[in-house]
Amino acid sequence: MLNGTLEKKINEDDIGLKKWGIVPVVNHTTMCTSLAFDYLSADSSNKHITFIHATPGFVNTGTPRTTYPSKKDGYLWWAFVSVMQIVSGWIIIHFGKSLEESSERRAFYLTSDNYKPGFRLADNSNDVQSPNDALKYYQERGWQSKIWDFTEQVWEKALANGPSA
Repeated sequence: MLNGTLEKKINEDDIGLKKWGIVPVVNHTTMCTSLAFDYLSADSSNKHITFIHATPGFVNTGTPRTTYPSKKDGYLWWAFVSVMQIVSGWIIIHFGKSLEESSERRAFYLTSDNYKPGFRLADNSNDVQSPNDALKYYQERGWQSKIWDFTEQVWEKALANGPSA
């Protein structure tokens, strides 16, 4: 689950994200997850499976969101990261769902008749949504197969280069 319903256009010339940043990574993984689920749901052997890409929203897992920025990267960067940790922690504590509620929502996906087999998008209120314009753009151009083929190539390369058993 990562940002289903919040798909945005991606850098079509850099599927492997050689040039990355936080925003491109979020946009890329969101779009590619939706396209991969759409690809998998179109396979007749998966006709009984529901692929749900959901936006859970903020979830207060109780896990501390801490990182230890190095002052060697500069005091301004250290201060920025420290402040962002405090702000994001405050937002999650005050606006995030509890871990229990988030788990209940995932169980709802598994038991609800709202989610028929196929590819479904769900917003942070568990409402089924239609693909947004950005996702439709890639679906209409057949990017489901392009993303899936790229994913398989990455896995084949990783497995070929991995440690031998």
